[in-house]
Amino acid sequence: MLASVLLLSATAATAQSVAAAPAYREVTDEAGRVVRVPVEVRRIVSLAPNMTETVYALGAQDRLVGVTTYCDYPPAAAAKEKVGGPLSPSLEQIVALRPDVVLAAKTANRRETLEALERLGIAVYGTNPKSVEEVLDSTRRVADAIGAREQGEALVAQLRARLAALKQRLSGRPERRVLFVVWHDPLISVGRNTFLADALRWAGASAFVLVGFLGLFAFFDLIRELADLGKVDYHLRQVFTFVLLSMPTHAYELFPVVVLIDTL
Repeated sequence: MLASVLLLSATAATAQSVAAAPAYREVTDEAGRVVRVPVEVRRIVSLAPNMTETVYALGAQDRLVGVTTYCDYPPAAAAKEKVGGPLSPSLEQIVALRPDVVLAAKTANRRETLEALERLGIAVYGTNPKSVEEVLDSTRRVADAIGAREQGEALVAQLRARLAALKQRLSGRPERRVLFVVWHDPLISVGRNTFLADALRWAGASAFVLVGFLGLFAFFDLIRELADLGKVDYHLRQVFTFVLLSMPTHAYELFPVVVLIDTL
């Protein structure tokens, strides 16, 4: 009789323990890493502005408990708890927020940060899209990782419809050449194989890429073309020449973000 009671007690305790244990599943992030996340993701920390905007676009902002100091869009994101900058976030603050998953971006975060969080037992999902198509796929995968698969599928379908309409609207139009200046000191332009350059192509434009001295010549060609078209005064070209020769040039990759596709 005593043995039966003990067996029943042990069985009940085991059942309670199993019921109390959170259920987990494994997902593969965009770096090919297997990440273990709860089946129900209730607390999310974003370590990059594009990740924050993606969470809002998916309608999961109520589960977003922490963002970086750079996360200021949509405006409501500014009111979220801050964990520091993308390059050097506070590990202590992140741990204190008890996230189920941390969303990171290769274009914004250091690998050392991700590895430190993993050593602390925190799940980190990394993203690394380099084109409009990859942003769509990344959005779908992030949505699945945070338990918003249906919202992700709906959002991607909506964006694909916008891109299809854009392609039809631009059909037959000549491609336009543009210089997209990301920063002026030093002069930074869009990189050739980047998300933003691909987004410009979708918008019917090709980007001038300023890299080293070849970039200077490309810029001079642009100014000369504009001058020939009467779009810029010839003397302004001389000013540009002086300024450019006094500063380095770089190609820059802007954060790949789903919100930008929505503006095309």
